[in-house]
Amino acid sequence: MLTKIELLDELLQRYAENLGNDFTGYRNHVYRVINFCCSLSALDAVNLEKIVLAGVFHDLGIWTAKTFDYLPPSEHCQ
Repeated sequence: MLTKIELLDELLQRYAENLGNDFTGYRNHVYRVINFCCSLSALDAVNLEKIVLAGVFHDLGIWTAKTFDYLPPSEHCQ
């Protein structure tokens, strides 16, 4: 089980202010998603990085745009 991914934590830290009190919960959620993906398929470093990027940003628009219509804003997080 993955519990420390430097890229994931670095990216999420950029949005710590947006996430506020939800930071830890969102971080845990992203780790669960990534570990679920890893349980479905062995991932090499390149594919793990892709999953990390998708994991970090997939729901982030809820906090950055303050909306549950989060898919369009999540596409534009940088």
